[in-house]
Amino acid sequence: MLTWLYVAVAIAIAYLIARVVVIYTTTTGTAWQRLLATAHGSATMLQAYAVIIGSGITIVSEKLLGFLQLPEAQAFMQQKLSPEVLGWVTLAIAVLTIVTRLRTLFRGS
Repeated sequence: MLTWLYVAVAIAIAYLIARVVVIYTTTTGTAWQRLLATAHGSATMLQAYAVIIGSGITIVSEKLLGFLQLPEAQAFMQQKLSPEVLGWVTLAIAVLTIVTRLRTLFRGS
């Protein structure tokens, strides 16, 4: 049952990445305008997409490395993604969310 959850997460992440790439490559403007277009003009949504993609890759990567029989890479991931590191990442995500939301609030959106 849990394996299907990992497969579903991998499919959802692949879809989100493909959607962002397609929208980014088909729109015109500066890099920032094209990035905002991928998230319907919302900096907060763009940041949320980045967090979803990053966390999804992190969730799936250990299982994928095990499936591909890459124990060295799997051990490296387990060593580098300690609870302390994930705590700092979570803190950074929270701060970034507040900053991006305040940016749009003060801009009048």
